[in-house]
Amino acid sequence: MFLAWFAASAVAAELLAWVPAGVVHAGERVRVGLYCVDCGAILDPSRITVSGGTLSGQRANVDGTVWADVTAGLGERIELQAQVAGVPLRASLPLRPLATAPLTLSVPTDAALTDGSVEVQLTGLGPLTTDDVVLRASEGTVGPPRATPTGLAATVTFTADRIARPLLIGALDLRTPGSAPIVSTVRLRARHSGSVSAEKGSRLTLRIGARSFGPFVAGEDGTVNVAFESAPGENTYELLVADDLGNTQKLTQAVPNSTRPVLLAIDGRAELGRQVWLAAADARGAPWAGPAPTCRSGVGSPDAASEVGKARWRWEAPDLGSPGELPVGCTLGETSVMTRLSPAARVPAAIALRFYPDVLSADFPLAEVQASLIDAVGDRLPPVGLELSAARGTLRTTVAGDLVRGEYDGTAAAALGEDEIHAQWRLPTGEGAPARVELCTGKGEGGVVAVARVLDRAGRPLVGRLARALVDQASLGDDLTDARGYVRWTLPAGGRGARIVAVSAEAARSEVLAIAGSVGAGCVVSAAPDRADLDARVRVPIRSGRVRQVFLEIEPRTLTLGPGATAEIRVRMLDSAGALVGDEPLTVQGSEGVVSAPVVAADGSLVAVFTPGAGAAARDVHITATTSAGTVATTLTVAPRPVRGMVSAGFGWVDNFSSVSSPFGSLSVDQGLPVPGLSLRLGAGVYGVDSTLDSSTGPVRVTGNFFPFDAGISLFNRGPRLTMGAGISLVLIPYSLSADFGGSDSFGGAGLAPPGVEARGSAGWRLGQTELYAEVGYLLFTAPNGAVSVAQNAGGVHVIVGYRLLY
Repeated sequence: MFLAWFAASAVAAELLAWVPAGVVHAGERVRVGLYCVDCGAILDPSRITVSGGTLSGQRANVDGTVWADVTAGLGERIELQAQVAGVPLRASLPLRPLATAPLTLSVPTDAALTDGSVEVQLTGLGPLTTDDVVLRASEGTVGPPRATPTGLAATVTFTADRIARPLLIGALDLRTPGSAPIVSTVRLRARHSGSVSAEKGSRLTLRIGARSFGPFVAGEDGTVNVAFESAPGENTYELLVADDLGNTQKLTQAVPNSTRPVLLAIDGRAELGRQVWLAAADARGAPWAGPAPTCRSGVGSPDAASEVGKARWRWEAPDLGSPGELPVGCTLGETSVMTRLSPAARVPAAIALRFYPDVLSADFPLAEVQASLIDAVGDRLPPVGLELSAARGTLRTTVAGDLVRGEYDGTAAAALGEDEIHAQWRLPTGEGAPARVELCTGKGEGGVVAVARVLDRAGRPLVGRLARALVDQASLGDDLTDARGYVRWTLPAGGRGARIVAVSAEAARSEVLAIAGSVGAGCVVSAAPDRADLDARVRVPIRSGRVRQVFLEIEPRTLTLGPGATAEIRVRMLDSAGALVGDEPLTVQGSEGVVSAPVVAADGSLVAVFTPGAGAAARDVHITATTSAGTVATTLTVAPRPVRGMVSAGFGWVDNFSSVSSPFGSLSVDQGLPVPGLSLRLGAGVYGVDSTLDSSTGPVRVTGNFFPFDAGISLFNRGPRLTMGAGISLVLIPYSLSADFGGSDSFGGAGLAPPGVEARGSAGWRLGQTELYAEVGYLLFTAPNGAVSVAQNAGGVHVIVGYRLLY
């Protein structure tokens, strides 16, 4: 764990340093995270310094952390220092030497240029495939690797000229991330031939380096034909000529040779980092001891490569925002080489999902669906493993090239008005050694959860691989990756405000900082073996079809007149699937009053508001709704406003079929009570009596008037037009009577009859705020006291027709 701190007497603070890539190798450029615990202040990126490496950039983050881009030197560690409140805090990162790849590169030490090629043998720990190795040469062409019983073989071809030079051949083992390439040197020898003129019979010896060729003997014409080989770095040769007389002569001649250094560039695979490994040798084939080579990509400026060993360098390409192929040119003195950094394996980065038409009709809810996998630059990839489904409808899919096409049928979703099409893709299971660990922290049920995913060099999840976790250098435990390559640990509660979590799987490693109260929101903290790596969803709107049924409802069915009185007209238009149609033309009209324009309600029906017209009378209003499917109608009854009371005046006849038969006048007031339909009645009336009775003395004419005053209760059942009523009252009746016995013999007087009882029933016909009514009643009382008394019933049955004023 890369963790260090400096404690000052005045400030009890710690500077934490971690590397998301997990480890730092010599000469490697990495991103280092810095965070100060219990500092009381935020780290200032401009106050950060590095020793044992080179600081190329730093950036502060919103969570208080700082990213620093550091290129490591060749020492044992990197020291980072930050100034906080004037106090220096330090953290140290140990450097790991470059790993030695389990790979053996066998090439001949020497080869003749006239051969035109050399054979390369590669063997390693475990089986080797052509995808495991990158093989490059400083010149010529490297043929495709071939599988052999022991590993791989390849042929390197070169130009068969006369300039001896070294040939560098290198192999990068992709199975071991972080390991440097293995480089071997082949000394390419040049063969030279020529003729020299000398005396007949002269002997010639050629010396180059430590080697001698000859003696060559001059022929009859004095010509000596010579042939020899030169090795890299041999610039001259000597000719020693001796004749038969003992004379000798020494000549020095130049050999065509190269004095320029040789530069080898090995392009690393993008999944291991966009970097170029470099090796150089001088003209003799010895390791280069001069300045480091420089490289540039695109329009960038040349940057010196970082030294990782003797005559070995590494150059990392800057992030130009494009994951495509990147040309790189490297220069060492007068020597230049060109290479290309290949893009990472084309891995799906998103799912493109669409359907046509954009809006479906419930009468024909069919659509064409198209889905494809696209990489980071937007190019399509083969849709292997791409799955499509619909939430409610049915979807039949076929693969057509780099597309998945589907025929969607939304009949089952038409009633709901929408559906959802879901596309998902999962990374295939990986193989080989772990190459990368993705690590994050998130909030889980038991607290903060560290989630790691172990991937191979192609970015595919590895299943059943052992992963080990540490938190602040303390073991958190070992566990095996699940079916999607994930493994999870719950961090122990407590501790300081920030902790460094590290997870390793074999040589792959990653680190992350877990800050209390600030954890990654995008972490997959729940174990979901079926979780998709890419997910896309589109909503499929299904518009209602043509109107097949129309329902017209009015609430209330009887509208009572009064201030603000309105009725709600609700129209439900249904298509063939029974779904509500809300976008068809609709006209709602009334035979009177005002009907508002229909609006769509929350449930999808259309609602209009009816306001009655002028007039207080009860009446029927015909409401019609016209759609493309036809017209429906219903009736709304408009009732007058509620009656609180009334004043009634009526005229009729009263008769008891014996002594009383007289016109009858009535006036009453009814006032409503809290009980619906019940009212208190106060009334008064008048009727007369004019009857001739037989007596022992002869006929007697009795005349007079009765004035009934009643108090009681009435019960009314009021409909929109017809009102039915019944009541009972207690009656007090003052009266005056006179008796005429014929001639001048008459006498009379007034009196008050004992309380009587009146029962009545009525029917009325509403005319706005008035009413025509008819009433039938029975009045029962006697008048036994007085100058003229009535011993029998002085009331009777009365029938009244009258007029009521309602209020």
